[in-house]
Amino acid sequence: MEKKYTDNNYYGFKKKRTLSQKIHIDFPLLGGLLLALGLSLIVLYSASGQHYQMILKQIIHTALSFGIMIVIAQFNVKFFERTKNEAVRLLHYLYE
Repeated sequence: MEKKYTDNNYYGFKKKRTLSQKIHIDFPLLGGLLLALGLSLIVLYSASGQHYQMILKQIIHTALSFGIMIVIAQFNVKFFERTKNEAVRLLHYLYE
């Protein structure tokens, strides 16, 4: 019988999971998003005539969005596969 090796079990030793694997976030992608966010905030600040209220509003909305993204990343993909029909029905009902 051939032994199967997974990412967490290699030759009988368990590999330590990195922080990225524990919280299910791709740090290079997150860094790119934060870089694009920073550049867009600079452009928005310049285009809005240096109104900091608009920048603050955008930062608050973005922080909430990133929080929601991190929460959703913790769910298993199979959860979304099981609930996709209910979600489609709910969205269809809301936008009718």
